[in-house]
Amino acid sequence: MEKRFVVCVKDKYLEQILNHAIAEAGYSPISKSKDDLNNAFEAKVATLLFVSLDFMDKGLWGSLAVRREGVFEVAVACPISQVDEAGKLVEMGMVDYLIVEPVRSEVVASVIRSFLKGCALHEEIAKKEGIIDKLEAENAHLRMELEKLVPREKLRKSIPYEVYKRVSSERGLFAKTYKRNKEESSS
Repeated sequence: MEKRFVVCVKDKYLEQILNHAIAEAGYSPISKSKDDLNNAFEAKVATLLFVSLDFMDKGLWGSLAVRREGVFEVAVACPISQVDEAGKLVEMGMVDYLIVEPVRSEVVASVIRSFLKGCALHEEIAKKEGIIDKLEAENAHLRMELEKLVPREKLRKSIPYEVYKRVSSERGLFAKTYKRNKEESSS
């Protein structure tokens, strides 16, 4: 799965820290302006968006909420004075990681590691779901083959009625005996 790191911040120092941490992880960051942010995401590409709280407006937050398909996570950087506002975005599920300024590269590296771990888990889940689907299809096919070989109705019709009746009555007798033995053992 291809992974993309998109940086959308106004502060050049913060952008340098984010770009450096992304480069340290072995990826190249993509910087976006507010105008082309809407075109930054593809459903089949795992994306981690680093954004500063002052960069976004309500319209863009709304469009980000709609685009959450596939692996798409948002890390927001905000000054300590705006932690409550950013915390509300986390509670609403619009933000996955909250980074309080001044941002340190170790914190950004931790967010990147967490994102990459999540991507690996998504890939593993997709593989397992593919295996499950394949096994379910094979199971359905084998059940059809078994039904062709030994249809239940034909099997039931081929047993003489007397034998079927005797087995049924013996089954009832066994059930009564089992129930009686269970009651005796419990008392």
